[in-house]
Amino acid sequence: LHDALPIWRNISPQPTFIESGGTFITKPKEIADHLNTFFRSKVNTLRKESSQRADNSSTIVNIQDYMKDKRCQFEFSELSVETVARLVKVACGDKQPGMDGIDGKLIGMAVDYVAQPICHILNTSLKLSIFPQAWKEAKIIPLPKDCRPISLLPALSKILEKAVFDQIQEYFSVNNLLTKYQHAYRKGHSTCTALTQMSDDWYRNLDNNMLSSPFGFYSSIWSPWT
Repeated sequence: LHDALPIWRNISPQPTFIESGGTFITKPKEIADHLNTFFRSKVNTLRKESSQRADNSSTIVNIQDYMKDKRCQFEFSELSVETVARLVKVACGDKQPGMDGIDGKLIGMAVDYVAQPICHILNTSLKLSIFPQAWKEAKIIPLPKDCRPISLLPALSKILEKAVFDQIQEYFSVNNLLTKYQHAYRKGHSTCTALTQMSDDWYRNLDNNMLSSPFGFYSSIWSPWT
C-alpha cells in the first residue's frame, strides 16, 4: 500500500469521549482541553523532576571524576552546504508540518535550492548557541489508540537536531566518553544489544552462584484517563 493514511483514519477514528474521574467528557473542545491540561501537567512535572536531579551535586561529582584524566574539549564545527543537503534528506523525509506549516517533503524536493540558506541559518544558530524559539513550539496530537502525545516540531528544527546529534555522537565516540552500558543513541547498539549484555551478565552470575535481580521503575504513568 502506497498510502495507508486513509485506512488508518477509518480504523482509528478520533475519540468521541473520554472518562476522567468517573465523568464522561463528550464535547470535542472539552476533550481537547482535558488532554491539553493533562499533557501540560505531565511536562511541568517532568521539568520539576529534571530540575531537582540537576541540583544533585553527586551527579556533577561523578562527571568530574569520569573526566579527570580526559584531555578533550568540544565545540561545534561549521556545517557545509553538502552536509546540510544530506541532513535534509535524512531528517525530513515524510516529516509532517509543525506549527510553521512547512512540510518536510517540500523541503526535500527543493533541497538543491534551499540547502544554502538553511546552512547559513544552522551555522548561525551553532555559532551563537541559540536555538530559535519558534522551533521549540510543537503541535501536540494525541494518538486515537490510547491518546499518547505526538509532538510535531518544525522540519527545520529536526535538521538542526540531527546536525547537533551527529557532531556530539562523533565527539563522544572518538574520545571514548561512553560507557559499555550505553546502548541508546549509539551506532551498532540497540535494545537488542542491551538485552544480550544483560543476559550474558545474568548467566555469568548464575555460573558464579551470584544473584541477579532485574527491575524497572516508572516515575510517572502516562494515562489521560485518570
